[in-house]
Amino acid sequence: MVNNVYLALGSNLGDKLNYIYEALKMIKTDSKISVLDISSVYVTKAYGFTEQENFYNCVCKISTDYEPYELLRFCKDKEQKMGRIKSEKWGPRQIDIDILFYNNVVLNSDILTIPHKEFAKRDFFIFPMLEIAEYFVCPLNKEPIKWMYERLEEKYIIKKLNINTNEELSCLN
Repeated sequence: MVNNVYLALGSNLGDKLNYIYEALKMIKTDSKISVLDISSVYVTKAYGFTEQENFYNCVCKISTDYEPYELLRFCKDKEQKMGRIKSEKWGPRQIDIDILFYNNVVLNSDILTIPHKEFAKRDFFIFPMLEIAEYFVCPLNKEPIKWMYERLEEKYIIKKLNINTNEELSCLN
């Protein structure tokens, strides 16, 4: 498995933590993916459409044989299997699985943008990545993500949940 990827997971409907764990389980049990690390889970204010429940968010680092568009199909398939119905932009959802980074690829198409086009505006992407990839440098602007975090004007993270996601993941079989 040669491709190093960072995925963001988010949920703000129902049993949010369970949705995060179920998505991680689906990712972990796929034969083309190896989960390398998972950040803590953070409670965050909604981004964009703010009149909705808070989110639970985390980031995981994976190694995969999937090419970018295959990985996108994999993520969207898992979201659909978990009951996500695409509705309004930034609306409530059981699960959201976004590709943040894929190696050092910079890609911009109608259906996939890597790095994630909103990455630099969202502390709930950047801060969990800092936790598991402190020295990561964004391939788009060649800046360490630590600098990107320091320049953020708006913060959405409310608190970190007191759980060990890597330990919890080891129990997911």
